[in-house]
Amino acid sequence: MPAAARAARYRLLADAARKTGATHVITAHTRDDQAETVLMRMLRGSGIAGLAAMARETERDGVRLARPLLEISKAQLLATLRKAKIAFADDPTNRDNNFTRPRVRALMPALAAEGGDCQEFRAAGVAARPRQCRGGILADGAERYLALNGGGAQSGFEAGAFAALPEEIRVRFAEARDRPKRS
Repeated sequence: MPAAARAARYRLLADAARKTGATHVITAHTRDDQAETVLMRMLRGSGIAGLAAMARETERDGVRLARPLLEISKAQLLATLRKAKIAFADDPTNRDNNFTRPRVRALMPALAAEGGDCQEFRAAGVAARPRQCRGGILADGAERYLALNGGGAQSGFEAGAFAALPEEIRVRFAEARDRPKRS
């Protein structure tokens, strides 16, 4: 249900942006959200792509989705809004333990006691390393495999050599196979 609600919310935001001529939608995702996302994805056994968590900017439904507050804590954001007397919404599902994120959020104080709070854990930094790896090393590895094995969208590939590749490169293979060649 959270995934369906998130998809519907982004679809509505993208529709509203297009209707007003906006090219970007800006969210208030914070460092806390990023830490929760990394932990949730770790618990699901995500690979490099999942552990990269939320990107600072992505495209959804023809609109750029920007998250400029990923380095700011939720407490700092709320304090700033209150001081400036800016109203904000408080979604009650954020406290509903029927959903994974609120349960993970409830673990954060215990993790903080072990040195794993958002500030020290630096989930944004933890997520940045897989994002760099995903964007560079893994894509390059898949492209090198294609070049060595005939590459090209229409050609085949050697199954044994493909099976011997590290899993993360095999996962990126399809992405690299359809991406235009770099000059």
